[in-house]
Amino acid sequence: MYIDSGQFDELVKNILTAEYDRRKEEAEKENDRKLWDMYLRSDTTLSYNDWHAEIMKKAKTHTENMTGKRDEDMTDQDMATLLKKLFPNQAKAAPT
Repeated sequence: MYIDSGQFDELVKNILTAEYDRRKEEAEKENDRKLWDMYLRSDTTLSYNDWHAEIMKKAKTHTENMTGKRDEDMTDQDMATLLKKLFPNQAKAAPT
């Protein structure tokens, strides 16, 4: 249908868009599952929604402070600082 009418580019665009949407939804579900697992292990008295909002706020603040640093550029100290901010009751001392 698309090829016969000269709209091959539209067909490819639709296929790629559908695949992108599927992968994005799959990644979001996986992230939600991981956050739920983290919440269950977090030893918090907060509700999931409050905990989630707090974690996302801390992660956003940290991300804004780390502008320009990629994951590969993070030092052990950077990672320890992030973990301490996300989980203040459970963070271990950074390796020296």
